[in-house]
Amino acid sequence: MPQTRKDTGLDVGRFYTRRFLRIGIPAFAAIIAFKIYGSFKLDDVNNTVLWSVVCEAIYYLLYPVLLLIGRKFGWINVVLAAYTISFVLCITHLSDLRAMGNAYIALGWWTWLVGLPCWVAGCWLAENRHRFRPLKSPQMWMTRISILTIAILLRILKFHMHSVEASNCFTLNAFAFPVTIWIGLELASSAKLGTSRLLEWMGKWSYSIYLVHPIVPSLLASIGIAELRNSEPYLLFRLVVSLLLAYCFYLVIERPGHRIAIRLSRQSKRLASKV
Repeated sequence: MPQTRKDTGLDVGRFYTRRFLRIGIPAFAAIIAFKIYGSFKLDDVNNTVLWSVVCEAIYYLLYPVLLLIGRKFGWINVVLAAYTISFVLCITHLSDLRAMGNAYIALGWWTWLVGLPCWVAGCWLAENRHRFRPLKSPQMWMTRISILTIAILLRILKFHMHSVEASNCFTLNAFAFPVTIWIGLELASSAKLGTSRLLEWMGKWSYSIYLVHPIVPSLLASIGIAELRNSEPYLLFRLVVSLLLAYCFYLVIERPGHRIAIRLSRQSKRLASKV
């Protein structure tokens, strides 16, 4: 969204500094935790939660070029091109999808191309958010419930159909359409309806939740609780521990890292202006 003002150019140095430090500092700390409490190989990053961080880094790296293309040819055309590339890639690698249980990361280092339509849809939304009109509170809640329902249904399809057509590689790109509309309505309605302080607060450390939660089973196993893993108390305990560790990770790593990213990006802008 900060790049949507067409009267100003993209400060690439500042953009890269802020975005790569923002995601990189917590990710690096998570890698250290993975090495201590679990198995982690750098060449096997696609089999950890860091696969999406790799995709995000690639998108940020490409964004200056995508921004130029989007402004020249229109973001709709970029979105359509991304969908075409992703679909052709998946259709031509159906055997790989089946071999990997139709997982989203079945295509390995090409996963960023599979998910590119979702990301450029967000770029379109940033440029076109003014097209959405605010909803009343009941309508907004019905929209949220509908999105959650679709997500649950797609999850059920993925794990019970055992069909390549139900692979996340196809369904998540389809899911991106209603999600884009939903987020556009959220942006338009937030000024009128306000936002939930609780959800805003949890949203601030959701990245930490994502990075930390896979470490918890190994951590619990190291203190002798693994034998209870199939019990409901264990699952509840694991959930609580995951949230507590994630929040501590946010306070110690993610929030300071975010502040460092902002501070250094501002310094890079000042240095660029002096040069």
